[in-house]
Amino acid sequence: MENEKKIYSEVLGVLLTLGNDYCEKVPSKVFSFLEDNCDHENIPEYDKNTRIEDLNISEEARMFLVMLKIKYWCKDEKEREEVRNLLKDNEMLYNKEIREKYNPDNIFKKDINENSNENNRETNKDNSNSNSNSNINSNNTNDKLIKEEKESWFKRFINNIKHLFKK
Repeated sequence: MENEKKIYSEVLGVLLTLGNDYCEKVPSKVFSFLEDNCDHENIPEYDKNTRIEDLNISEEARMFLVMLKIKYWCKDEKEREEVRNLLKDNEMLYNKEIREKYNPDNIFKKDINENSNENNRETNKDNSNSNSNSNINSNNTNDKLIKEEKESWFKRFINNIKHLFKK
């Protein structure tokens, strides 16, 4: 609840900073809702010369302001569509970043690369000690990267039947 009051206070502070031209375009119900639900003791005051993008406001307050822009401040449908396209582009960029950051394929590749780098360091240390030890360590690195394959239940079943006929 306190967080909502803070958001409404930030939006109201931005509206008051923007001036009457913007406040008059917002319906009185919305404006009175903001006034009724904001934290009256902590309505921030912003510099008129500062761009909205540079203001220190929450992400939720920014979204509220974008909604006000789309619904009430855009002059025509073309401008609304530009804002919507910008939002779509931002969403696609965000999703791309998330995909790259949390893609399981890349996470495993990263782990394999880290393991091979660590093993290369170990191998280099062992090379200075003796050649036989480095051969053992290099074999161990290959063992870490081998994928274990299991027989399917059907194949095991067939092998068991074959085994019975051999007896």
